This record gives sequence, structure tokens and C-alpha cells, in this order.
Amino acid sequence: MENMQKGHVSSASREKPPALTLQNLTGAFIILFVGLGLSLLAFLYELVSSIASHEMLIQTDAKLKSKTPEAFDEPPKESLESEGLIASGTQLQEESKEFVE
Repeated sequence: MENMQKGHVSSASREKPPALTLQNLTGAFIILFVGLGLSLLAFLYELVSSIASHEMLIQTDAKLKSKTPEAFDEPPKESLESEGLIASGTQLQEESKEFVE
């Protein structure tokens, strides 16, 4: 305790810490490059899956455009209007005029 008095500094505390070298930072660089590699793999996976998804959408859209309404089991709009199941545009206008009056 006598050596710890005010103003007294031990010889061990006067020594400078050793300088950092690449050997001291090897672990940090390993973690950095492993993270970089994993992020690159994730990016490539996202890119490939995005391209594949986009191609699938284009193919599906082309198939849908090539099909007729009968292929979807939907009758054409004209037949629905003629059967009175839906109103045509002129019928709706006439009905709205009657409703307003």
C-alpha cells in the first residue's frame, strides 16, 4: 500500500501496450470474410429466385391470354346480358334516371 501513494507510479504501468498487428486481427478478418461470403450467397439466391419467379409469371400470363372465356367456365358477357343476369350499360343509365326522378 505504501507504493500506491499519490504521485507514485509503478514501473509496470509505464509500459506501452503492444502495437496491433495483422496476427492480432486475424479473427476479425475471418468473421468479416465469412459474413461477406454468406451475404453474397444470399444475394445470388435472391437474384436467381427472382428471375425464376419473373419467368414463371410471364409464362402464366401468356397462357392466360391464349385461353378463351369458355376455358375459365365463364359465359361471355353478352350471353349474361341477354339472359338478364347482368344489366348492360344502357339499362343501368335508364334505371338511374328513373331512380333520380
